[in-house]
Amino acid sequence: MHWADSVSMNKRMTNPHHYLSIVFWLVLLVSGAGHSAFGQEGVYQDSNAFLTEAFEGMAAPKAGVYSLTQADQGVAKAIFGASYQPVRVRYWRSGDRTAWILHWVGKTKPITAGFVVDKGKSYITRVLVYRESHGAEVRNSFFTKRFKGAELEGGKKYELDQRIHNVAGATMSVDSMREMARFALYLHGRVVK
Repeated sequence: MHWADSVSMNKRMTNPHHYLSIVFWLVLLVSGAGHSAFGQEGVYQDSNAFLTEAFEGMAAPKAGVYSLTQADQGVAKAIFGASYQPVRVRYWRSGDRTAWILHWVGKTKPITAGFVVDKGKSYITRVLVYRESHGAEVRNSFFTKRFKGAELEGGKKYELDQRIHNVAGATMSVDSMREMARFALYLHGRVVK
């Protein structure tokens, strides 16, 4: 090594700003605060916490299974543009309230979301697991609260009766959340008659 290189390296190593920079990045990496800088994948709420929130103050319901019929798959195609998998969908019900945990692809990877429907209206919407590298803003309450009170319009398009606006940089994730909300509302109507 040339003597000038060693002098330069010694100056850098004795510079307190150099150490602060290294410490900052290590703390950021270890704490998980840099999560959004390195990707947005993550579990934001586990299913047990979601179900506890969904039926707070109510008797804990047992899980049921709804098997999608050919007609249901026709509705899924109208909503998602494809059939829904799996064909057996788990749900939880207490009176006129149901909870659904659904999965649908955002851009390239599935989003797992929980939907609570009460008396035919969207009550709680949560992103449980987000696997995409961008667009995780859909997990924030400023977005999920937009679904509260939404219901399906009449007709065969199965559209929501209120507009859920896009979030910049998360258009495909927003579309996926809207589609899953529509499907949860539809399924609620099939279970609670």
